[in-house]
Amino acid sequence: MSKEPKIKIKDSVFTNLFGQKKYMQQLYLALHPEDSITEEELEPVTIENVLVDDIYNDLGFLAKGRLITLVEAQSTWNWNIALRLLMYYVETIRKDYVGADSEKLYGTGAIQIPKPELYVVYTGDRKEKPGTITLSGAHFGGVPSDIEVTVHMLYGGEDESNIIGQYVTFTKIVGKWTKELGRTNEAVGKAVQECLEKDVLREYLMEHESEVLDIMTTLFDQESLTRQYGRRQYDRGVEQGIERGIKQGIEQGIEQGIEQGIVRGVEKGTSQQLVISVEGIMADYHANLEDACRTAKCTVDDYRRAKKLLEQETVTA
Repeated sequence: MSKEPKIKIKDSVFTNLFGQKKYMQQLYLALHPEDSITEEELEPVTIENVLVDDIYNDLGFLAKGRLITLVEAQSTWNWNIALRLLMYYVETIRKDYVGADSEKLYGTGAIQIPKPELYVVYTGDRKEKPGTITLSGAHFGGVPSDIEVTVHMLYGGEDESNIIGQYVTFTKIVGKWTKELGRTNEAVGKAVQECLEKDVLREYLMEHESEVLDIMTTLFDQESLTRQYGRRQYDRGVEQGIERGIKQGIEQGIEQGIEQGIVRGVEKGTSQQLVISVEGIMADYHANLEDACRTAKCTVDDYRRAKKLLEQETVTA
């Protein structure tokens, strides 16, 4: 008989760690050192992943009338984070506080909703580190609007006395070993051993070492599948581009010459599939343009040229 899996497929170390009330309490106290709270006063909230059905590093919990939402941001800086967290908050309020009874919104009494607190735990390297990101600053050129969102940035690496700092240190140690040994079980094992020796998340890792290994292996496999997806899409685009190029080349051969038609057809077909591949990865995995192009094995300039070619073809068609 097969054993039940220990973790959910979407778990990350971030959500597995902070999703446990013992560490959630430590997290809250790191955010509010002036306060005190018991584990019983904390209530995990399911953050609806409205943007991507994939492994994700988003966490929410209720604490003393606050809805605290955290997102882990890794090596890629994302200015859309304020918009993303706003969407999470609105979706949570719609689902948990309004529900199917939309008449509540038209009643005379105010619906009691939790106060939002929005955070990003940033584990990458960044020379200029803003303390906050705002919706108006990221999307409206700093011009105030009727809706404002403020996201507090947590860097943590400078202070290992709290659990946020220890988690950031953990990610950097993992990054060091994966750079040396690749995304392998050996690298994760070495990273865990170093963290234990340095008292970084020691209690958590001693209790959940096998789960951490499972989580990281799942994450590596998912990233590998993402890269393979992009590669397959691109290769398929080349093949289809050649086929379409030959067909279009023959059709245009009388006026422009068979050779010119084939070249143009190949370019158009390949460009179309490259754009589909990159934009598909961006949509499916919530990747930015640079990461999506890297996964599809092309450059940002390749994508822009392909996009421009298709736009020109559309105009002249």
